[in-house]
Amino acid sequence: MFKPILKDYNVILASGSPRRFELMKKLDIPFNLELKEIDEVYDQSLKREEITNCLAKLKAEPFLKDLKQRDLLITADTIVWHLGKALGKPKDKEEAV
Repeated sequence: MFKPILKDYNVILASGSPRRFELMKKLDIPFNLELKEIDEVYDQSLKREEITNCLAKLKAEPFLKDLKQRDLLITADTIVWHLGKALGKPKDKEEAV
């Protein structure tokens, strides 16, 4: 479905999420996985999608100076918002439970 539309683009997935990787594969989108280290730090006054939008932009910043005309950069982030606050990534299995 997307393959013909994206055939002239270099699609770059800038996310280490196994779910996003699998989604791209299932959609049959040819892509390159490229990860760059960032500090996932955001203003604590941000709420819900403001947090994920901020983190997605942070993930994009290290790529911006090197993007070419036909590059398509995909970044994303996920949070769990519960009882008015963002839950961070669990440190271990016990904390996740």
